Amino acid sequence: MKCKLLTVAAAALLLTACGDADADGAPALTARSALPAVATQSVTDYPKDTTASGTVSDIAIETKGSPAPAETEAEPYYEPEPYTEPDPDTDPDPDTDPGSETDPYTDPEPVTSPDPVAPPEPDTEPEPAEVPEPAQTRSKIINVPYIMQRPELPTGCETTALTMLLNHLGVPADKLDIARNYLPKQSFYWKNGQMFGADFRTTFAGDPEDENSYGCYAPCIVTAANSYLQAKGSELRAVNTSGYDLSTLLTTFIDNDIPVLIWISSDGLHETKMTTIWTTPSGEKLQWRAYEHCVVLTGYDYDNGIVYCSDSIVGYAAFNMELLNARFTDFGKQSVCIK
Repeated sequence: MKCKLLTVAAAALLLTACGDADADGAPALTARSALPAVATQSVTDYPKDTTASGTVSDIAIETKGSPAPAETEAEPYYEPEPYTEPDPDTDPDPDTDPGSETDPYTDPEPVTSPDPVAPPEPDTEPEPAEVPEPAQTRSKIINVPYIMQRPELPTGCETTALTMLLNHLGVPADKLDIARNYLPKQSFYWKNGQMFGADFRTTFAGDPEDENSYGCYAPCIVTAANSYLQAKGSELRAVNTSGYDLSTLLTTFIDNDIPVLIWISSDGLHETKMTTIWTTPSGEKLQWRAYEHCVVLTGYDYDNGIVYCSDSIVGYAAFNMELLNARFTDFGKQSVCIK
């Protein structure tokens, strides 16, 4: 009797699970959800005189060796929402949006080295770096004893400066000896109402012992110096270094203990001007530049802007470097050294 009841109950459960098929042959969803919850009851406790009026749904089956399940509330069933195509303008793209719920997992970002942190931009443009001056001595002076030109040579500054330079180099010299015996010179004369005179570039115009004479330029002193040196048997020679800038004379000669004759203006670097015109024996007309003066360049002080000279009019002199350079340029940057 017990086995028969179990067989009938199993058949009833199988029919209930299948339910009614719909038109397409799929089982109806409502047949499963309509099963009533039943209380668990052991088959052994069921009355033996069960009649045909009892239904299969009222019988609970307990499988062998399994505990009776606890009575729980049935979980509600929810109809799935219909599928709609995503809107690319509003819906997030799971392939690009790491926060999309449709694709919660995304590959981790690759680890890269951070870019170096750039320094903050300055509030103002930096000042240009100071360009250092060329490496050179800031000050230098050579001791060249001065000789005064007066009273013997009132216009003989060039001859006197040459005499200073020769004595410094160890070649004994006398200004009057050089002026009278070694210096090329020519006196002025008049002819047909025209004044003739020396080409002062190569010959002294007048006589350095004459108060009313003029002077001479570098080539004339080079000739006088070399004539004297040769007569005294010296191997030294005078060189016309005209055209060198003042700065070049300082670094090339003064820094190497070589004093230099230079042409500037007298009376405290007085402004020059063009004055007397005369004709040379070759027929060339020349004009004299007033305040012409020749000194021995002996040193400098860059920090104070000073140039040192041995001057046949004032003795040891210190001139403003900028002003002396201007006068030196006025006279064509003329210079002579002996080496």
